[in-house]
Amino acid sequence: MPNPIITLNNPATTAAQFDALLAPGDKTFFAVLGNSANHQTLATAAQPDASTWRHVLLMTDPTLLYPKLSLMSTADVTPPVPPMPTWVVIAITFDGRIVDIATDFGTATANIIPFFIEAETL
Repeated sequence: MPNPIITLNNPATTAAQFDALLAPGDKTFFAVLGNSANHQTLATAAQPDASTWRHVLLMTDPTLLYPKLSLMSTADVTPPVPPMPTWVVIAITFDGRIVDIATDFGTATANIIPFFIEAETL
């Protein structure tokens, strides 16, 4: 059974929710940044692959998390900084590192599992 999509969209709680999700170190994330119909479609397409420790994170207003994302540890990728392109997907590891950032992901669902695998193995 897939995990539900975790949506972060409340300006008052988004940063705290994000910290709480990362804290246990028992999850990997396929994070979709944006709030268009295509972003929703991509998050929904990724959900069937989000089981056990895999989770889909939909950040409908990514500007709320730019400060946190730009300070996160990375694995040989440039940290995300504003202004961000319209299409951004981020793979986040168990230990809260960003291991991949795709700015041209679009709705390429074939790339979903490789993103999860990167988050699990790097």
